[in-house]
Amino acid sequence: MAGVSFAHTFKDADAETKHTTQYFEMFGSRSIYHDGWKANCPWPGPSFVEAATKGRRFGSTLTADELVDLDASGWELYRLGDDPTEMHDLAADEPAKLAEMIERWYA
Repeated sequence: MAGVSFAHTFKDADAETKHTTQYFEMFGSRSIYHDGWKANCPWPGPSFVEAATKGRRFGSTLTADELVDLDASGWELYRLGDDPTEMHDLAADEPAKLAEMIERWYA
């Protein structure tokens, strides 16, 4: 099974994580985690209400044009150590970090 073991934390609850980078994609939603940051591009959009205004619904087909639109405006950014519940989107405040994370996804 691919992944990073967390067995070392069983003996030491304060042990540093060995989990540094992970990419996730499912049903059109994409995320990348790296060193405590998470960039997320949800499908059908940031909210189902906003997505519906564009005619997007969960489970519908993601077209190339919609993917371009999401890449241009749909990314969110979270600092999970400070915000583990992902309540505070930092994309507008940290555009350089968001660009770095997205570039990591495309690499």
